Amino acid sequence: MATILAADIGGTSSRFGLFTIESGGTLSLERTDIFETADAESFSDLVSRVSELDIDIDNVDTAVFAVPGAVNRGVFVSMPNVTWNIDLEKSSNKFYQDKLTLINDFKAQAYATRTEAIRDAKEIKTGQAVEDATVAVVGAGTGLGHAAVTMGAPGRITAVASEMGHIAFSFIGEEEEAFHAFLRKKLSIPYGYGDLVVTGPGLSHIHEFLIGERLEPREVSERAEPRVMEWFSRFYGRAARHYALAVVAQGGVYIAGGVAAKNPSFVDCDAFRNEFVLSPTYGYLLEKIPVWLNRNEKSGLWGAGYLGAQKLDLVS
Repeated sequence: MATILAADIGGTSSRFGLFTIESGGTLSLERTDIFETADAESFSDLVSRVSELDIDIDNVDTAVFAVPGAVNRGVFVSMPNVTWNIDLEKSSNKFYQDKLTLINDFKAQAYATRTEAIRDAKEIKTGQAVEDATVAVVGAGTGLGHAAVTMGAPGRITAVASEMGHIAFSFIGEEEEAFHAFLRKKLSIPYGYGDLVVTGPGLSHIHEFLIGERLEPREVSERAEPRVMEWFSRFYGRAARHYALAVVAQGGVYIAGGVAAKNPSFVDCDAFRNEFVLSPTYGYLLEKIPVWLNRNEKSGLWGAGYLGAQKLDLVS
């Protein structure tokens, strides 16, 4: 039996999990622990808090930590909304050098689609998934995450990270273009992009534009102005459509992230579904792609654990 230390590090909290896996490839989550990320003065300080538990990190077989942001060579990341970076090459710690790998947090979400983390995912748009086809994951939180999982080498699962949330978002019609102009002026930016539209902050921007008052995302959700909800759902469906077409996700699309987890009605609605299939050229393809909502808060851990099992050659 092998042991894997996994983590899902976020700007607010960091979740750690200890997995075991048998030679037959059955991954089991034995325990989880959560720490406030801001309470740690550095990455080493955060990891030391795990060491203070009854977890001997030096004796795990491998470790994979999921982190927000673009990961460089599995060893460096500069994380948004966190005051410190992670650079494994600058440490002489044998755990960092020999056992630990960093991956993008949505890459972990993609790997999670191959685990029991999606067991309770709800189908919000019907379709027929094609076996062994690419699966996409899109999720709104503080940012807009994207990743895909596909077959790489024969029989080997490969997840591909994306920073599509920073690509120019498409706005359609005069009203939406007026909102785009509002964003550019308010934020002094050359163009609007997904991280500013299909996210918690994006929800606040939409409310301010349509209603004329500035509220926090939680307050906007509680207020639930119908027009604001419809706009946000429509934009969410568009973001999911963009990425589904970008990777030809005939294996299906999973919606992850905190926004939909807390407010399922943002995606489980006609505004989302109608926008998802809106394509003059590939509407027929999008009609066939199923979409699921995954609200499992431990999905990032499961995905990191799966990659750890891959590193040990215990899963495909």
